[in-house]
Amino acid sequence: DMKTIQAIGAEGSFSRRNIDKTVADFEKLNGIPVSLDNERGVNAYIECVFTGMLLMILALIVVMILLEERKKGLWQFVYSMPMGRNQLAMKRAGILCLAVTVGGILFEAENLYIIGQRYGGFGDLSRMVQSNPAFSGCVLPMKMGTFLALVVAMKILVCAFFGCMLWMAASSLKSHTAAFASIAVVLGAEYYAYTEISVQSSMNRWKFLNLFAFLDSGHVLTSYQNLNLFGYPIGAHTVLLYGIPVLLLLAVGCVTLLGRRRPFAQKDGLFIKLLERISYLVKPYRHNCHL
Repeated sequence: DMKTIQAIGAEGSFSRRNIDKTVADFEKLNGIPVSLDNERGVNAYIECVFTGMLLMILALIVVMILLEERKKGLWQFVYSMPMGRNQLAMKRAGILCLAVTVGGILFEAENLYIIGQRYGGFGDLSRMVQSNPAFSGCVLPMKMGTFLALVVAMKILVCAFFGCMLWMAASSLKSHTAAFASIAVVLGAEYYAYTEISVQSSMNRWKFLNLFAFLDSGHVLTSYQNLNLFGYPIGAHTVLLYGIPVLLLLAVGCVTLLGRRRPFAQKDGLFIKLLERISYLVKPYRHNCHL
């Protein structure tokens, strides 16, 4: 028994708590019926993260469309309307989430269809997830069909949260260029942490408490990993299933509250200033041309 090993099982230590939690989690799977089936399609779908990236791009495009009124100088006019503040911000957050949801369903449905055609389907969707040897780390007793639906749902929630964070940054900073640049820096740091930090590292919490890890929801749900949060083991799948919905609700609330912020002057980015400077320099010569 691992708990008898004093070196890793001292009473009250994270290691001991982690061992106890691991035993309790896998004990719930005792007696679950498993059956062999075609697992190639499911395994291929879990490895495909490209549609998640497309969904993040879709969220970015929707946010940029929502910012058009500010670029056109209409923010002050909209702000002065009776429903131009919190209610408008809430409706726009709903539009963002709806667009990401519809886009996510379409992207993932197409992905599932292509993979299913290529690998001969996904087998019996009523079989338990633990029937797949590659999913032996999953401690959630569920059917394969439910698992696939959950993976799609979590990708949609993660990308909706990403879109709300973009909207919050754009609403908080005077320069949209600075807002998008700051988000790009954060994404770069998170991608580095997700790809470079080892699972065995003491900093592995930053590998799993990560937007890219959550976007790769299939692996989070099927790979058993407990994180050391204040000395207590918390499953990465638990953080994904409960943390992301809560964070999305908080982000929508923040976006709604930021809708009351008074309009401020938008600062043009360096690229826009450069174009204006070139236009100013060329203007005298343009008037002398007979075209």
